[in-house]
Amino acid sequence: MKRDTRLVRERRRGWMLVELLITLTLIAIAGGTAVFLIARMLRTSQVQADALVQDRTLHEWEDQFRQDSRSAKTARVLTGATPSIQFQQGETRVTYLSVTAGIERRVNDQLAGRWQTRGEWQYTLDESAGIVRAELHRSYELSSSEQLTKGQKELPRHRLLRVEAAIGRTP
Repeated sequence: MKRDTRLVRERRRGWMLVELLITLTLIAIAGGTAVFLIARMLRTSQVQADALVQDRTLHEWEDQFRQDSRSAKTARVLTGATPSIQFQQGETRVTYLSVTAGIERRVNDQLAGRWQTRGEWQYTLDESAGIVRAELHRSYELSSSEQLTKGQKELPRHRLLRVEAAIGRTP
């Protein structure tokens, strides 16, 4: 019995359909996973960059706030529609106003600086100690599965930043 070697040789040339489908499926799975991981890495990178910008912004604001407090002769917390604090430095009046997108610094009612922050600002003045405090608060956000507990009227708040500065005193 003689085998036909030509048939065996022709059958082994090229890929079988099943082998081709398995190879393409594995490549598609690897490519999809890589695209997902790259997108997640880029999103994480953007969140970290935003956090660094926010941190730098808060430090710039903190330095300016302390400098204004130290050079002030008097300070007072203004109550009204927007929380604010005012420093009197001789003829110069410096006011910090909480606005929708952050905080504004006004010198004699002229805009002198704006910092973007997320959250709500509160100002307090301890006149006996000569100290002003500025606190940035942010409400917790509920996921779709969470609800307020019975009797709870608002979400708990988290203090992100607290700045204390002495009025009219250098460190």
